[in-house]
Amino acid sequence: MNDPLSAPAIAHALGAGLRSLRLGPDIPALGTRLEIHEAIGSTNDRADALGLAGAPEGCAVFAETQTSGRGRGGNRWTAPPGKNLTFSLLLRPDWPVTLWPRFAHAAGLAVARAAQAWSERVPVQLKWPNDVYAMDRKLAGILLELKGSRTSPHLIVGIGINVNSLPDEFPPDLDHTITSLRALNGGNPVDRNQLAGAILAELTALYARSANDFPQILEEVASRSLLLGRRIRFSQQGRWREGKLIGFGENGEMQIELADSPRAETIPAAETIRLIDEFP
Repeated sequence: MNDPLSAPAIAHALGAGLRSLRLGPDIPALGTRLEIHEAIGSTNDRADALGLAGAPEGCAVFAETQTSGRGRGGNRWTAPPGKNLTFSLLLRPDWPVTLWPRFAHAAGLAVARAAQAWSERVPVQLKWPNDVYAMDRKLAGILLELKGSRTSPHLIVGIGINVNSLPDEFPPDLDHTITSLRALNGGNPVDRNQLAGAILAELTALYARSANDFPQILEEVASRSLLLGRRIRFSQQGRWREGKLIGFGENGEMQIELADSPRAETIPAAETIRLIDEFP
């Protein structure tokens, strides 16, 4: 590993990011308490265990490699050791639990903002609801999990980013669907500690705004949307439907102009979403 994850280096980058964003001392920084593991089953599971043990909000768990990493829908998340960035964040939002899913969009935006610094020529986009893309290829994924109890819930935000893997290192079955920040950076290595600190700073800024300023966050999400204005196919409980994404609801739901309906519908969830590029 050329740049092993380092708590002091991440903290330094986080501080620089907070100053750059001009966040005042009244906004608590996320990630000031963190763990770094050489190997772990799942960073989400570890962050959940910390939450159950009463750990404070903002704890972050990083790992050089995961043996049981997972993504949305139970999909497995794999990454070669020391190449990419996988971490989870423990949050205890003081807003209604029904609004917590909003943070999937804010977290994706935080990753996109930070990653853009290493992808100057290629826009970093968001694929609803929880993926980060560049050049129509997946760069990162977000997994939100509501954990804890009814009386003491907490939110786990898992983030996985392809950072320094090169195209010839991608799994053969995925090499045409994924990319890495290094590939977008002209093949030049990306400092993972700097990236981690930059993401934590962006997460801090957007978390502070997610309850009351979410419409403004959604505007920026829409400006980075990979799917907005395009024809898509999506599945719900095994049923495939087609339509055009025309906007987002107040909590980030898809607003779809459906091919099989005379009116637009609000779609809060879908298992799979695919572009239909051959549609006009």
